[in-house]
Amino acid sequence: MTGLETRPQGRMPGALDAAKDLGRSFKLWYERITLSFVFASTWWALGFVAAQLALANPLLLVPAVFLLAAASCMALCMANGPVHKEDFEMRSFFRSFMKSYVRFLGLFSLSAVALLLYIPLMLYLPTVPGLLTYLAFGVATWVGLFSFVTAAYAAGIIVERDERLFSAIKKGFLLMIDNPGYSLASGALMLFLAFAGYLLPLASMAWPSWAYLVLVIIGVFLYGSVNAYFLALAVRRLLSRYALDRKSGREEMQEELAGGGKVN
Repeated sequence: MTGLETRPQGRMPGALDAAKDLGRSFKLWYERITLSFVFASTWWALGFVAAQLALANPLLLVPAVFLLAAASCMALCMANGPVHKEDFEMRSFFRSFMKSYVRFLGLFSLSAVALLLYIPLMLYLPTVPGLLTYLAFGVATWVGLFSFVTAAYAAGIIVERDERLFSAIKKGFLLMIDNPGYSLASGALMLFLAFAGYLLPLASMAWPSWAYLVLVIIGVFLYGSVNAYFLALAVRRLLSRYALDRKSGREEMQEELAGGGKVN
């Protein structure tokens, strides 16, 4: 039993499938390079402002969450269409954004609270001597990765299926534990993209100007658009195992022309 509405179909995706989806994300980025750059720049800029607010004053974490939720919601609403072979249409984008933003705000608020509890714990554990400390640190690290993947999947599910917040979190958790190999690989790849695309440019602000500019350009592409395409592809792949993914009109037409064959 998976706890989802239907039983999984086909083989369980693994780390190699996650790598393939990452390659498809770069392909989608290249095919829609102008659109990707616009949304990625917006995501990066809003994320940068949010990070400055959160670091300046703990009370400013509230507006920072509003900005991060808006940036992520915009990027995923943009990425979900191309994943389903849909052309970008401004009216559809805003309709999806307006339906999803409040739920994203709730998800990011819960994530911010969890992070405020998690970071002090991770900083405190190494200061306590003893073997139990290392075990606790390892367990806390895995819990952090699982929580990150669950939240990421929940964000994708909100856009993909128009799910309510806690229903999306539940489905994200169930997808993760029912597809552990793919989930661990995709979580590691998303963290790598976030580091390479967002944190590294921030850390390089003290470096020579040319290096900083190069890393910011890389960051705009990696963090902003490739990451969004990758998450949308990952959520769709996992939901399709349970026949829970949505079908666009173009996908349904392709399946009919192919005699009902499954479209990847």
